[in-house]
Amino acid sequence: MGVVRKPFAPPAGIVETSVYRRVAEAVNYTLTVRYPSVIRGPAGIGKTTALTSLNCKDQNIVLINATGMLKGVWQTMQEIANGLEITVYGRARPEQYSCIMRGAERCAAEGKYLIIDEAHRLNTDTVREIFDLWENHGLPIVLCGNNEVAKKTRMHAAAFDQISTRIGKEVRLTASEPHDFMMLGVERNVEGKDAYDAVIQFGMKTSMREVAQLLDAARVAAGERGSIRLEHIRTAADYSFGPKRSKQILTA
Repeated sequence: MGVVRKPFAPPAGIVETSVYRRVAEAVNYTLTVRYPSVIRGPAGIGKTTALTSLNCKDQNIVLINATGMLKGVWQTMQEIANGLEITVYGRARPEQYSCIMRGAERCAAEGKYLIIDEAHRLNTDTVREIFDLWENHGLPIVLCGNNEVAKKTRMHAAAFDQISTRIGKEVRLTASEPHDFMMLGVERNVEGKDAYDAVIQFGMKTSMREVAQLLDAARVAAGERGSIRLEHIRTAADYSFGPKRSKQILTA
């Protein structure tokens, strides 16, 4: 995907779940201590949503999504230069590369820092080169992805040792908590204990992403202004999964 541009207004409906707070903790660590941090966690729990919200709140964040960035080190460095608004000039690769490094140092001095989402998609050489932006040029870095990001099983032992010793903070995320699903229900105007129980049961068997999608569908059933009740959640689940499967995932 590349550089994630900042919208004119922060996205609506961001719920500060336990995952959001842990992601913010890693980002704040890198901002304060200026050492790299790595965030690992399963898909669908809200990592990207948290990073998108933090990106809107802090003008010094440069957020890059690595989806589709499987083109090698140089193409990734060009994408980073684009995000940092570094003008790259010169015909020879070494001259262009030197230009990016000087630009990274300038951005670091200006207080900018780099966050790469979906970082598990990057190859070992690319991750190592990104860490060099911090070690040799002072640019703070946060890598976020699934449980494979910067992991030894994906790298040669020597490369892993080079990278792992540079990580200042590592945050390992697990599945969302029941309270997180309840908070999302409050934000989406869910009403009734039975409705909240269904939201929590559904969330514990799926993910935060799928709960949000279910409540979006339930909002259509409830209408724009009405509260989302159990019958609306059931209607949305029946439509998505069928009545039999719907009953299984909405109840304990």
